Amino acid sequence: MPPRRAAPLSDTFDPASVAEAEKRVRELGAVPASKLVPKGLTRTGQAAFLEALARAGLERTGTRIRVPADLQLVSRLAQGPAPMKGLAKRLAGVTEAELKRAVTRLAADASILVVMRDGKEWLTVPTGSELARAELESFRALARRIAALDKSLGAGKKTPPRTLDRNDVLAALELFSGPAVTPSNSSATPAVRILESLRRAADPQTGLARVPDAVRPVLSTMSHEEARSALLALDSSGFIELRPESGIGLLTEDDAALCPRGARGVVLSFARLIDRS
Repeated sequence: MPPRRAAPLSDTFDPASVAEAEKRVRELGAVPASKLVPKGLTRTGQAAFLEALARAGLERTGTRIRVPADLQLVSRLAQGPAPMKGLAKRLAGVTEAELKRAVTRLAADASILVVMRDGKEWLTVPTGSELARAELESFRALARRIAALDKSLGAGKKTPPRTLDRNDVLAALELFSGPAVTPSNSSATPAVRILESLRRAADPQTGLARVPDAVRPVLSTMSHEEARSALLALDSSGFIELRPESGIGLLTEDDAALCPRGARGVVLSFARLIDRS
């Protein structure tokens, strides 16, 4: 009996297989590319399939397809500050080196902040409790002044006991002043900025945020369309769940214009943050 011929390879694939592969990656965070590419594709077909996943907003790194490292990191920090050490293990398909590069990119425009606590690096999205650049300069001026006052006390055996004038100490402490300033993050991607704004607007008990309340503060850095597209992308990626208004006629026309639309044109005016830890 003659051997059975192998089925010919194809350059084309079912678009539904792309959607299914994307869904799997969004759910797991990262999946080996070999487990996503359909069988029976030529090299050209395989490349086209992976390119389709890239157009869907996924990253290819080495042998894996993953949710972008930057978006994973911001989503994790939206749940609260995290220590830098060991954080890569809690992200899907992200190495220590890739985490450091993501931190460098996002910290460059203050999308996230590296905060020193007890000598250790912690990462956080801006909350307003971190020192702004001007406050850091005040703190350094205070540190220099305190160091000078301490040095003036002397420590030699032949030095008589010395003290400081309380007014001089109080004057030094006044060098550190000024309200906290939340750093600008206008250079971050629209999805990152929207996710941060949703976190700030969300109710701590329910995790729900009104979309207009989250979109309005970032409109100086993106268009209405970019904001709506970012919201839909975050929803499809599993970072948030968009929901319609709970009543009728509760939204003003201006608020409705800031919201994306769902099936049959329904206005999606609420977003629930999804825990992806």
